Amino acid sequence: MEKLGGLRRFAVRRGLDAIFISHSKNVAYFTGIVDTSLLLVVPKNVSPFILTSELGKADVRGCGLKTYSVGPKGDLKEKSVYSAAQKVLGKRKLKIGYESRMPHQQFLVMQKKIKGSFVDVSPMIEGMRAVKSDDEIEKIKKALDIAERGMKVARDFIKDGATEIEIAAAAEGAMRLSGAEWFSFNSIVASGPNPAKPHFSPTERRIRAGEFIVVDIGAMYKGYCSDITRTFCVRPTAKQKKIYNIVLKAQAAAEAKARPGVRASAVDAAARNVIKRAGYGKEFIHSTGHGVGLEIHESPSVSPSSKEKLKPGMVFTVEPGIYIEGYGGVRIEDMVLLTRKGKVILNRFPRELEVKV
Repeated sequence: MEKLGGLRRFAVRRGLDAIFISHSKNVAYFTGIVDTSLLLVVPKNVSPFILTSELGKADVRGCGLKTYSVGPKGDLKEKSVYSAAQKVLGKRKLKIGYESRMPHQQFLVMQKKIKGSFVDVSPMIEGMRAVKSDDEIEKIKKALDIAERGMKVARDFIKDGATEIEIAAAAEGAMRLSGAEWFSFNSIVASGPNPAKPHFSPTERRIRAGEFIVVDIGAMYKGYCSDITRTFCVRPTAKQKKIYNIVLKAQAAAEAKARPGVRASAVDAAARNVIKRAGYGKEFIHSTGHGVGLEIHESPSVSPSSKEKLKPGMVFTVEPGIYIEGYGGVRIEDMVLLTRKGKVILNRFPRELEVKV
């Protein structure tokens, strides 16, 4: 309930009559309720409550919040959760905080059913979610431990003739057997020229010695995500070792820069400058990192354009890369936790290029 208290205090400060929360990840953050369609209403002067369908009411039983069902047989004889919210909050004009991430059609319905004005509170919610509690951090650590078990199996599966899909399936199977609820994103296994595409989907292509294999996987545990990337090679060439070591040096530079009070853009610049000085600036084609939590991409954004300052409790990736069309690429990714004393690299999986087979 502490998080809901923070939401209510924000409503009071901004002169909002209530804040509406409907995005599933935000609902999960504030209530612990997952995978259920509902509207969480946080008024400034009365207790928060939930509006949902009669069917959905069973899914939220025991959450500790007053719950009203809508529909012909519901507690409130209203067809829409928004008209029901208007009914509960009162007939007067309202000033409502809302999430800009809601579908446009849903926003139009809200505008039609609610008398009043609307204020986007998404930046405030993203800021709250960016700073993790001790409980959230423990769940992220467990999710990462599961992902690293998958990475070990993927590495051990790499040999001449193995396909990208086989390696991905082996990693995913290991994560599921280790306790993953699901995967943070579609697993990436890219070999040969394919690592030049950062979000490549694995195929039936068979790997061969002397080429890069990028493995990027993540596990979900109790709703929280993890993310790890390693680049491997069987019998790497001198050129491959050189490129790999540039990326490794860039990652180390970014991690050294990361601490509370530093702008996220400065962390990105630390990695980007190493790669640029090595002559591969144009081949680093994405941001250095992103926050991880209930979603695999959330605040803070570790990018050149980011305006965010890093704070204790933030968890984010550091994942520089070099991508050479027609040749392949390298990405190395770890997760970083900021503390009041500095930072902790959460990953324990080794960062070694060569795979012994």
